[in-house]
Amino acid sequence: MTNEQVKQGFEEVYNDFWCRYKDRVPAKHSREWDRIYARYAALKKKYPFLEEALTNLAVELDRRMREGLKYK
Repeated sequence: MTNEQVKQGFEEVYNDFWCRYKDRVPAKHSREWDRIYARYAALKKKYPFLEEALTNLAVELDRRMREGLKYK
């Protein structure tokens, strides 16, 4: 794995996954969760070294949804 691949992985996980949902967590039964989990699975497959980070981010989104929290 090159330095560029590591950089790309972190950028994609943060910018394309976390930043998309961190401030607008979907409601519990929203179809958006299907898209979140599909993206989560694709990123885990593409960047296995970031699996733990991705899992923690998905868990945090779930927690925010359950608690109805909004973060800015």
